[in-house]
Amino acid sequence: MSLSDREFIESIISNFAIKIRKLTFSISIRDIENKIYNSDEYILMNDFIKETLSNDTSTIAFFQREVHLMNDLKMKMLIDIDILSSKRIQINLNDKILQIDSCQDIIIKIDIVTWKKANLKRIVRS
Repeated sequence: MSLSDREFIESIISNFAIKIRKLTFSISIRDIENKIYNSDEYILMNDFIKETLSNDTSTIAFFQREVHLMNDLKMKMLIDIDILSSKRIQINLNDKILQIDSCQDIIIKIDIVTWKKANLKRIVRS
């Protein structure tokens, strides 16, 4: 599941007719600072990424995802790892590129920004 700050989504979709959908129940999400966010609304977001391939032809990658709306979410958007897996998206942090294998192996340059206040140590188990 992807999450986004409601105000951010409203600022970028104001020119589009996107239907806000309701869940029959509310979901709760806890962030890394243990703040709890609740939501019962989501949108279906279409993502289009235009890029030039190595052979100088242009292509557009497209995928649709469910984005749950949260009030006062500190980050603008959190993208669920499941969409990365299902769309065969690979992120290379060292080279600052994103490769989408399901879209003709399109390679996109990305910017990586860290949150400077984040200095947390957590035990992660799977």
